[in-house]
Amino acid sequence: MTDTIENESSTVVELLASQVRRDISFGVLLPDSALNIATLTREYGGSAKFLQEALILLSEEALVEVDSHKGFKVASPKNTSINNLEQVRIEIECLGLEWSLKNGNIHWQGSILKAQQALLKTFAQVQLDPDNFFLDWEESNRHFHHSLLAASDSQRLIAMQDRLFKQGSPLRLAELQANKIDFPLSIETLNALVNAILDIDIDGAKSCLQKFIRCEGKIADSN
Repeated sequence: MTDTIENESSTVVELLASQVRRDISFGVLLPDSALNIATLTREYGGSAKFLQEALILLSEEALVEVDSHKGFKVASPKNTSINNLEQVRIEIECLGLEWSLKNGNIHWQGSILKAQQALLKTFAQVQLDPDNFFLDWEESNRHFHHSLLAASDSQRLIAMQDRLFKQGSPLRLAELQANKIDFPLSIETLNALVNAILDIDIDGAKSCLQKFIRCEGKIADSN
């Protein structure tokens, strides 16, 4: 019974975190804006306790900041080290992909092909209707990147990759809305990446992955 209650609580927290994450990504909740627990409870439902846990979860993704005196607020881009986010993602994912290529089997390759097809579908949808299909594209993109590391046998590496990917969500939306994402190049690079994986070409796959991450939109200008 205790395990069931804990699982249900975890599900509620994840759901609330997903809703807040979505609104941060879409700019409904603006950078540096305060996140009042009582207000959020009225907006999203759930209990104050669950919402607090959801915000703590989002703070681990660097989407929310916690101040012991002022409470929670939406993170400011200048405070999330976004200038390094793209390069750190590249380093983490290329390492994880290399480990997956060394450990993976035909079933892992099959999961890559399945994730590729799902991502290609949402690529087509998000180009036609960015506002309504951003979240679908974002989720299929996240799943594809997750699948690349799935055979790495490193849950810590996978968790780091997932956290970094989620941190970049508001930035990818901004790039999408500004028409800065080169979709034809992204699709070309995605297909080249999958082909390199099927050929067990470690160097080629890592090179394609680096290019593919950069195709998602320049994360930030150095300043």
